[in-house]
Amino acid sequence: MNENKKVNDMAENEGQKPDTAGRKQDNVNVDFSSLEEARNTIEELTKQFLEGKISEGKYRVLIYGVNSATKILSLKKNMELDARIKALEKEFSSE
Repeated sequence: MNENKKVNDMAENEGQKPDTAGRKQDNVNVDFSSLEEARNTIEELTKQFLEGKISEGKYRVLIYGVNSATKILSLKKNMELDARIKALEKEFSSE
């Protein structure tokens, strides 16, 4: 019976690295659809970290990723604002 369990464990962990095969999977939802959602994601990740639901290493990696996504979203928003400003300047300069 013990040998049967070993075979089942090996089948479930096939294809995973040996150091991560036995680790519990953490489900963390991240949303980068807007700056507000990215802020909410940081808030949720911090809450999960403080409650001990995710490790410090995973928290650091996720926060780094969210911050990177936030910078991209900010850049995109700034580019959109610049385009709108240029369109308004063009409109008023032609009058």
